[in-house]
Amino acid sequence: METNQTPQINRNLIETTGNNLIWIGYLILANVFVSFWMKYSISQSRDIEEIKRLTDNWIFISLISVIVVGILFIFSGQNLRDSLSQPNEIMKN
Repeated sequence: METNQTPQINRNLIETTGNNLIWIGYLILANVFVSFWMKYSISQSRDIEEIKRLTDNWIFISLISVIVVGILFIFSGQNLRDSLSQPNEIMKN
């Protein structure tokens, strides 16, 4: 006997995943803006020590941003997977 059941989903995990993806977008956008600002600052500087300091700051900010985006991305994937294995509500068509 076949049944046509709508798959169950966990809406709380889906909402959390959506929020994580929004934050990933914000962090990527912020990293792009910081990169352009740092590139502009480095191109305007004539002091080698200031260029080194700006470059070090740029690398540090980019590294932190990549780590946070990676963590949010991993949690988003886990939440999507768990939303199907821990159902709490039937999705209406």
